[in-house]
Amino acid sequence: MRPLARIFAVLPVLFWAVTACGEQSQQDTAAEQMEMDRVQLREAIEAVNAQFVEAVNAGDAAAVAGFYTDDASLLPPEAEMIQGMAAVQEFWAAGLPEGGSALTLNTVSVDGAGEFAYEVGTWSMPAAEGEGGAVEQGKYLVVWKRGEDGNWKLHADIWNTSMPAE
Repeated sequence: MRPLARIFAVLPVLFWAVTACGEQSQQDTAAEQMEMDRVQLREAIEAVNAQFVEAVNAGDAAAVAGFYTDDASLLPPEAEMIQGMAAVQEFWAAGLPEGGSALTLNTVSVDGAGEFAYEVGTWSMPAAEGEGGAVEQGKYLVVWKRGEDGNWKLHADIWNTSMPAE
């Protein structure tokens, strides 16, 4: 084979090797960006959760309702689905203990894309007075929606207890 023919025979292999390395580098960069975005998403949702918990623990149903989208769906245990911010506020006004509570939330995982995200977590709260001072525990799933202002709000909220049925 002539020297020039050898060069042309090797060029496609070199081109493939350079292209493959570039694609891998782009994939690595995209994966790193996605991981950074997940960290930022989790931080943003945990920040809203901290404010939500403050409002619940203060017994402020109007403030709690303000964390939901206008067309939110609330799916509480042993109850019908509740839709819309006004109905969400009514639910919380009827259900929050007078004098506040001691709700805690623990985010287990968060992921999302675009204007939607989801969060899986656990919750705990001391049982109502007269129930022996027990602590209720459970888990939850929230679908979050980012508003036009960039803030995350609860769009669909479902939770249930992890306590054994009596």
